[in-house]
Amino acid sequence: METKLLALAASSTTRTDLGDEIRHLTDERDGAMKSVTWLEAQLSILEKESRLTQEDWSWAQLLTEERDRAMVALNEQTEINRVWASEIKALGDRCKSLAEANW
Repeated sequence: METKLLALAASSTTRTDLGDEIRHLTDERDGAMKSVTWLEAQLSILEKESRLTQEDWSWAQLLTEERDRAMVALNEQTEINRVWASEIKALGDRCKSLAEANW
């Protein structure tokens, strides 16, 4: 019985940790998007003023590719964490049901 309750407590803690991680990843993604939006606005201004060099465009392309890779990775990790949080919640609910049934 004690083992089941310990598993339930660990499950709850892990679920909380995953929730925190999901929020952290979402914040990272949102921060990265704000930075990219700002950079794109700056590039647009430079483009309108005809002050962009080929090097600027190359740099912008690299940043855009890196942003896209980072966004994919962050979104994938966030989704993985959401799935794990759901699984852990289901296991926690099952442990709780078993604990209640055994009392």
